[in-house]
Amino acid sequence: ALFGLIHLVNLFSGAVLPVLAQVGYSFLIGCVCAVATLRTRNLFPAVLFHAVYNFCGLLIPTVGEGALWDLPTVVITAVLAVAAAVYVLWVLLKTPDRDLLPLRQLEE
Repeated sequence: ALFGLIHLVNLFSGAVLPVLAQVGYSFLIGCVCAVATLRTRNLFPAVLFHAVYNFCGLLIPTVGEGALWDLPTVVITAVLAVAAAVYVLWVLLKTPDRDLLPLRQLEE
């Protein structure tokens, strides 16, 4: 959630709807990276996923065409965001504190 909220700083650019979409997608990426880090106990899979996601995002203006923000896309994104949030909370709640201790050392 914090990873997504940090992207709110882009509101200074003046584009409200694209920034809100960026916050939503950043939230989803943050969820995926959090679960990957928890499951592997390694930061590298999350870093790799983020790099691949950013690279693919650079391809959309070049390769992709069509409407990016049609109703089905928005609904699917919202459903995936809720599912990802529930799953991350479930993983965090079922993970014993002793298993999270090595991850706290990554912050130092």
